[in-house]
Amino acid sequence: MIAAQGSLSGAARVLNIAQPALTHHTAELEQSLGVTLFERSSRGVELTDEGRLLLKHADIILDQVATAEAEFHRLAARARYPAVISLAITPSLTAIAAALIKKISERMPDLTLRIAGMNDRTAEAMLEEGQLDAVLRFSDWKRGGTPLVWDSLVLVTRPSATPVSTVAFRNLQLEKLLLPFVGNPLRRLMDDTALEVGVSLNIVAEIDGSAPRKEAVLAGLGSTVATWQSVARECTAGWLSAATIIDPPLRRLFVLHHRDGLNPDVLEVLRQEIEVLLSGPNAEPA
Repeated sequence: MIAAQGSLSGAARVLNIAQPALTHHTAELEQSLGVTLFERSSRGVELTDEGRLLLKHADIILDQVATAEAEFHRLAARARYPAVISLAITPSLTAIAAALIKKISERMPDLTLRIAGMNDRTAEAMLEEGQLDAVLRFSDWKRGGTPLVWDSLVLVTRPSATPVSTVAFRNLQLEKLLLPFVGNPLRRLMDDTALEVGVSLNIVAEIDGSAPRKEAVLAGLGSTVATWQSVARECTAGWLSAATIIDPPLRRLFVLHHRDGLNPDVLEVLRQEIEVLLSGPNAEPA
């Protein structure tokens, strides 16, 4: 600090100590080392050759101390955070798994994220038993959770020469629909809305699971209904086409459930990164 300021008085002001005390400590250091560290003149002080040599080694020592402090912080973080977090997600969202793992590893390199696509019943039971740390689902559970993003439902078809961006719910009666089994939350939403609008849906096949329904659409067996996020990759690639359902618009809410006692810092990072990955043209914050 004395070398940087060029005077004992300037260094004393920056260090917020009395100049006599700084002068005394400097003299003690010179006496201990048996060398003169500063040349004093009316213009201030300058480092001697010995002073420059000491400064060089001091900089190295300070850099090593900073490195050690960073290591200490990493060790402390490793002690605070669990080594592994187990997350179950609805099977229709497995496409975000790789990106989520990458983002979490960048922000928390000592944390390993395990992701499994899992049905509601299994995920809920494993979360209750403490075998899972968190579950990303739709808001169909009666238990609470952290609301993340609303995602619009879309009509999913094979690409056509004249794609449309929206479709009225009433016009779904003209489609050969591939929907989940009766009792599935998505199927229940479709049946309730059809009753409300006063139309009869033409359901040609009941297929449980987002992936097999998409395969059936690709095979030309009919159309299906899904959240935009569950078909975003296929639509972006041009394999499928999606039109947002309107009149009335249908949406589903993504919710993050977690076990009691999960580290709040880990939970917040997980929430932030999932929200970013779920954002899209049809998504709205909860």
